[in-house]
Amino acid sequence: MTIAQALEQIDALCPNAFTAAEKIRWLSEAEGHVAEEIVRAQGGTAAFSGYGDTTDTAAVLLAPPPYDSLYRFYAEAQMHYVNGEIQRCNNARSEWNNAFSAYQAFYTRTHRPAVTQPALRLC
Repeated sequence: MTIAQALEQIDALCPNAFTAAEKIRWLSEAEGHVAEEIVRAQGGTAAFSGYGDTTDTAAVLLAPPPYDSLYRFYAEAQMHYVNGEIQRCNNARSEWNNAFSAYQAFYTRTHRPAVTQPALRLC
């Protein structure tokens, strides 16, 4: 999923009055969590410096389908929080947590860290 596709999905599923720059900032925050807490934690080398106003919206986000819904849930949670809709915010955060955990489990299963230490041999 690209940034542009994520923005289209967010606007289609959760109509809002937020600017594209605000939503890109939220996508950047979600991408930072994915890069640091999943990819780098497993020994990956995802160097992520954040998205800004000059970011190309054709840039591809790290989480592939079907795990890419986590970006939408993060942005929805932020929108509901800003609007003071705490119940909806909590629901979106719960969905974000579920999607994030599912991607984390998938990434851990498919990207085994390289063995850097030999195994202890007892016999």
